[in-house]
Amino acid sequence: MELFIELTISFKTFNCCKKKWLILLTPNWLISITYTVWLTETQQKIGDYMRVCFPNRVTLDRRIFSNIHRRLRETGTFTAINHLKGATQTTRTPDIEEAVLNCIDLNPHVSTKKIGNQLNISHVLVWRILHDFLLYPFHIQLVQTLLPRDFPSRLNFCRWFLDEIRNYAHFDSEIMFRDEANLSRTAITKFHNNNYWTEENLHLIEESHHQE
Repeated sequence: MELFIELTISFKTFNCCKKKWLILLTPNWLISITYTVWLTETQQKIGDYMRVCFPNRVTLDRRIFSNIHRRLRETGTFTAINHLKGATQTTRTPDIEEAVLNCIDLNPHVSTKKIGNQLNISHVLVWRILHDFLLYPFHIQLVQTLLPRDFPSRLNFCRWFLDEIRNYAHFDSEIMFRDEANLSRTAITKFHNNNYWTEENLHLIEESHHQE
């Protein structure tokens, strides 16, 4: 696939060794080649190929390949023409879809409002695009950084907790947990919107400062 993309960009004349024919690969021919290569691969193979080559990126939907083919056919270039300048866009187009996915690819933690402000489109439209491409905002769990001396204390706490449950069956239901904000002497930091856009939950964690 990468070879054919390079051929499409260069638009060079290639010498056919068989019968010494000289074939001129026009832009339309090259565009057809790239599209044919995509059609010969199943959706599963393309997904596997993308995950192996780009493990840290969001897997592209098969419609992206169709959009690239359409853009090459209509404009002769891979570069997207920016139709997003000016007033807020409310109409969904392939270029807007690709721009939204590129924002997620560059920063999976970005919010739909920031994407909307950056692209001059409604954040509701951003949400719908991400949802249609099976991307969801999974929460990142905040955990406290542990020091070597902390592990014995945690073990003692777990043992004490189990002993209390044996003595009082509903002991665990009377404990208040907080996970929506981090309280300190100087500020309150909310982590409710600390998300990671991806197809499946990666169970990511983020370490905070250790307790003195």
